[in-house]
Amino acid sequence: MQTQSHWCDQRACPDFGKIGGPNIKVYSYAERRYYCTTCSHTFHADRGTFFETVRTDRQVILNVVAMLVERKSLRAIAVSNIVNLTPLYTGWILLANTLLP
Repeated sequence: MQTQSHWCDQRACPDFGKIGGPNIKVYSYAERRYYCTTCSHTFHADRGTFFETVRTDRQVILNVVAMLVERKSLRAIAVSNIVNLTPLYTGWILLANTLLP
């Protein structure tokens, strides 16, 4: 894991916002976590990205996006056993219900 593109996001830290500084070290390779040696704060490698709050495996998401780019339908993606459409449809229904008056 590379530390050059990460920074400490704790505003109280003296090294706040310094990208690629020597204060960022790897905390856990398995969990993809870093830590700041200045303030001892740990943070995830996906902090500030789309993947930060997603629980699904990153490779599954990238495979689904690749299939969508290839113009495959959601049904075709579900048939290929990559994803289950029930949560997806439930999410769309909940979103539609909140947007409609």
